[in-house]
Amino acid sequence: MSGAEEKRKFAIDENVIMNALISDSKEKGTECLHFLLELQKICDKIVLSEKYKEKISEKLKSATRRAKKESKYEIPGGKNFLRGLLTNSEKIVETTEPYAVPEGCEFPRKDIFLIEIAFKEKCPIILAGDRKLKKSIQECDELKKNGIIWLSPEEAIKKYYD
Repeated sequence: MSGAEEKRKFAIDENVIMNALISDSKEKGTECLHFLLELQKICDKIVLSEKYKEKISEKLKSATRRAKKESKYEIPGGKNFLRGLLTNSEKIVETTEPYAVPEGCEFPRKDIFLIEIAFKEKCPIILAGDRKLKKSIQECDELKKNGIIWLSPEEAIKKYYD
């Protein structure tokens, strides 16, 4: 990407962030972590609202407990990397209210904030395994008209970083 090109913006589901931190094994990195490392290297941006930042911060605090409970491996230095990424003013686009969601579309209540961010900023949504939300996004014509799509971290890497 040349310096003259506009940086891409992404609305990122909090599960992408958590899956970047917690892996099935020491040896296996995750596609979520790979995506976030590429995003950082290329200087693309993450769109966040204050409310969403708070939600992610709470999830990061509980990550160690979650890893132990699920018998998974917490990536060494992962919390520091993610906190740094999420507080780096060059990586974050903070969006402000008022928010809106597309008329006539239904989304899981817990994910409304992510749709609001993407709809306001007209950016792709990166998801990790949320089938209900994927289906809702695919079925919403208003999102399609505005060029808002969902991608898995693997798909985003292939589309934007390979």
